[in-house]
Amino acid sequence: MSELKSIEIHSAADCARLICIMKNVFILAIAALSMASCCTLMPRDRAEYVSYLDYHKYTSTGFFLSPTDYPGKYESLGYMQIDIYPEIVELINDYNCAECTIKEIPADELLESIVVKAIAKGANGISNLSIKRITTTTYTKYSATTSLSHYEVSGLLIMYK
Repeated sequence: MSELKSIEIHSAADCARLICIMKNVFILAIAALSMASCCTLMPRDRAEYVSYLDYHKYTSTGFFLSPTDYPGKYESLGYMQIDIYPEIVELINDYNCAECTIKEIPADELLESIVVKAIAKGANGISNLSIKRITTTTYTKYSATTSLSHYEVSGLLIMYK
């Protein structure tokens, strides 16, 4: 068990030092509480964002696409991952892309990119298809800005039977 130590005050200077320490601890506690509540939420109306990626262009020709495994027999041809970096349209300063305009790439273009490359490798399907938007966060003294870095498109190239 720990023992409590008593503080002995022998002079007015000791008393002043103790008060100064207590003031500093109080100020640090208030500062920590105020920094913990820095996040400001702004009122907004309800919002819904729907993403839809239409596979029909490819599946109507017999090409298999799915974010899960192929349910039947197939031969694995290989795993493909493509990192696609979008065009930077406007760069405010030369070194910090936290202040730049990046041209987004539509999901159907990302899908077409991997399908074309998969067909060139002899695949008639892609299972475990994944399309991810990779972001980076730039920190400054007072804020953090998240921006698009690149897209990652991947999947298992298959030849189903």
